[in-house]
Amino acid sequence: MVLFLQGVVAQVVLADGSHGTYWSISMITGTAATLGVLIAGPVSGGHLNPSVTLAFVVFRGFSVRKALTYVVAQLLGGFTGAALVYANYRSAIDSYEGFNVRTHKTAVIFSTYPQPFLTKTGQFFSELLATTMLVLGIFAIFNPRSPKTIHDMAPLWLFILILSIGAALGWETGYAMNMARDFAPRCLA
Repeated sequence: MVLFLQGVVAQVVLADGSHGTYWSISMITGTAATLGVLIAGPVSGGHLNPSVTLAFVVFRGFSVRKALTYVVAQLLGGFTGAALVYANYRSAIDSYEGFNVRTHKTAVIFSTYPQPFLTKTGQFFSELLATTMLVLGIFAIFNPRSPKTIHDMAPLWLFILILSIGAALGWETGYAMNMARDFAPRCLA
């Protein structure tokens, strides 16, 4: 998942917007999460996000012991995805900033940053709201009492959910919503 999400950000940033925009980032973020759930779903139930895993512990009785293992795997996956993006785009990053020079200009590939006008309270609220909408959406999509048609089209609904969050709530903070997508890659950068 992180490979695709940060790969599209790298392409947009390093090509100075000539090969993508915020819209393509939102589209690929939704696609990446959907593909991640499709790939990981049969093994882990699609747990790609520590926030979602924690919500399943608190509200759905998911095992704490299992959750800890999942969170470690999620963070390692995020770190690995970021490392692969870095390996793939290293020459472009060197060309963009200078050989072995790393600044905020390319740090945005590996982590999200708030808009300069946003207060710490605003940052917290923005991420809390986006993450809450993500968890509520996931709970609705995967609710056993939801109609079978929702379950049958769960990947499409997940894509629409994440695309909607990015389009409606993403600009202020970059809608990290996921430690595996932001914290782990930030450790690499």
